[in-house]
Amino acid sequence: MVLTTKGRADEIMAVAASYDDSLRYGAQTPFSDQLSFKWEGSRWEYDVQHDSIITGGNGGTKPIRAAFTLFYNEGTDKYELEQTLQPDEQMWIDVGRLIRERVPDKNGKTMPMDLASGSYEFRNLTGPGNATLFEGKVIYDKTYGHVAYGCGGPCCDTNPYVQFNPLGVPFQGTSGQGVYVPDNCGGLSLYNFPFYGNWSTGSQSIATVDYYAKHTGVGMGSTTSYTSGTLAEPYGRYQCSNQTRNASGPTNVGACPTSASTSLTDTLSLTQVYPNLLSGIGNVARVTGGPSTTNWNGENITETVSSVTGTNTCPAGLPNACSGSTTFTIGAGYQPAV
Repeated sequence: MVLTTKGRADEIMAVAASYDDSLRYGAQTPFSDQLSFKWEGSRWEYDVQHDSIITGGNGGTKPIRAAFTLFYNEGTDKYELEQTLQPDEQMWIDVGRLIRERVPDKNGKTMPMDLASGSYEFRNLTGPGNATLFEGKVIYDKTYGHVAYGCGGPCCDTNPYVQFNPLGVPFQGTSGQGVYVPDNCGGLSLYNFPFYGNWSTGSQSIATVDYYAKHTGVGMGSTTSYTSGTLAEPYGRYQCSNQTRNASGPTNVGACPTSASTSLTDTLSLTQVYPNLLSGIGNVARVTGGPSTTNWNGENITETVSSVTGTNTCPAGLPNACSGSTTFTIGAGYQPAV
């Protein structure tokens, strides 16, 4: 049999299917030789009638470290596994067994016994330029023996950009920079590894930068930081190819903040919220560095908390709730004091 199409390349994928005369018992399998550094898969199922088996393998010539993640509860929870795969080696995931036998993941977390569906992801942790992973998934009906192939989509990197824009560096101090890498599956990662060793600044008399993107303020003023890295970017519809991409952003070297003010503090005391609201202990506040004429994004400030003698209202069992210090990065958004 010959199938022809007027569509674009990679728009059609062949799937072999075989069923009995009643069409109640059957199996499907795809024909695909696609490799990617990351795959995101469609819905998996597990209940009385169904189970899902997912596999990922190393189609390259060198060992890789593969990460497998199951997402559930609308993506708010995840179950994570990691495994080193030799060339041509595979990891097999029986989702039903993991749930049924309460198998802990790499963080000691188990999935709820009543969990019935979710999505999944494979990622090559060795590097985004190593597009060597393949994947496959089947969902089978345990009552009738029907096996259906569930497809996954390779995720490719897109345009990277710097984490802090601009990056603030104190004079004769240091600040770190990073690179965000989005992908065409809607994901976003702070993925610094491909850019290590490739950092530079436009003026070393203002700021220098080391292998790991740590900037040092040498002189007062502004310059630009540059980096480049190899990413697996989209090529065609379902392919990724290795491309070198650049990221850059302004770097401002100035004096340290001379003042700090707080706003948006809540009104709950520790005695009001403990022990019924463990996640709400303490104040929620916005800290602003001064003077306001300077952009302090990227600067680190340290908050020290201590109780006033004779007025300690910290709840019993939380000896560190009213003492200690925490370092925050200005411009980095919400950061819990832990």
